[in-house]
Amino acid sequence: MATESALPTLDDDAVLETVDCLLCHSNQFKDLVPEGIPDTDGSEYLEEPLRSMRFQLVSCLQCDTVYLRQRPKQSEIGAFYAGEYHCYKSFSERGALMSTLAKLLASSKLKVIEKLMPSGSRTVLDYGCGSGTWIELMKIAGAPFEMIGSDIIPDQIEAAKKLGIEAFVANEDDLREKLGERKVGLVHMNHVIEHLPDPIKVLKRLSDVLVDGGIIYGQTPNIDSADCRFFGKAWVQWHIPRHLVLYTPETLAKHAAAAGLEVVFIKNSLSSATNWANSILKQSAMKAGKEYHLSSHPLYPVLILASMPQTALQLIFSRTSNIDFAFRKKG
Repeated sequence: MATESALPTLDDDAVLETVDCLLCHSNQFKDLVPEGIPDTDGSEYLEEPLRSMRFQLVSCLQCDTVYLRQRPKQSEIGAFYAGEYHCYKSFSERGALMSTLAKLLASSKLKVIEKLMPSGSRTVLDYGCGSGTWIELMKIAGAPFEMIGSDIIPDQIEAAKKLGIEAFVANEDDLREKLGERKVGLVHMNHVIEHLPDPIKVLKRLSDVLVDGGIIYGQTPNIDSADCRFFGKAWVQWHIPRHLVLYTPETLAKHAAAAGLEVVFIKNSLSSATNWANSILKQSAMKAGKEYHLSSHPLYPVLILASMPQTALQLIFSRTSNIDFAFRKKG
């Protein structure tokens, strides 16, 4: 049953907000961590009161969606992406092995996009493109599409433009205006949907810019996975408070249906080896009382390779901690 939060009431109401389930709108929930969850992935860059805040992670009793019920307001969330946020770094900055692995993954993505791309458009929109990392890699791999990017962070869009990428600042509310008359065949969103404060609204707005039969293709963490259970608090994909909704294949499918989209697939991903590697390093750092900077340790790429065998077993017999998805616009 829903209970009053055990978290301290913060006077700074300008920073935090409390929300009900955005899928079914229920206010009935199970508090997963009654003492609250702190930011363990970048708090050293934060000032008080943000640095010591704890956030309320709950599971909806109506639809099973796991979400951050007590979370930063969108006007304040930018502070948690400041500093050297790992997702903004290009793979070329992370060493030769990481760069090679990323290029292989980009080639694999292109093959999937080719199969999914509908007739009527050859335009791919990378929604939440950051500094344009994936667009750059897919172009290097020979992408035969018009590729454009959007993000809400102006500095990241400027970085993408310096790479020669067509990109613009936009959110779901002004995306149609920024695109003009162009219709999109496929929206790529790699580890974006878990960051969205209202994922169903965004999925609907993305559907609006797609041609009939257009595709939303992406990847997101899966909390129903062996490594999530094994690592517990050290699992890298909690990423509180940046991850606002955490999915299982079932709850992800419910979100797609609520947005009026058809599920093409929701499936395991070999890229989950990255989560094993990061979680091993984060667990070690937590035991040592240190802060872990995601994906930055020199052993990270080596541990990715070492984690491939157990990830391959998960791929076949269980559920991986990243899931790939594709949703189709009906019509």
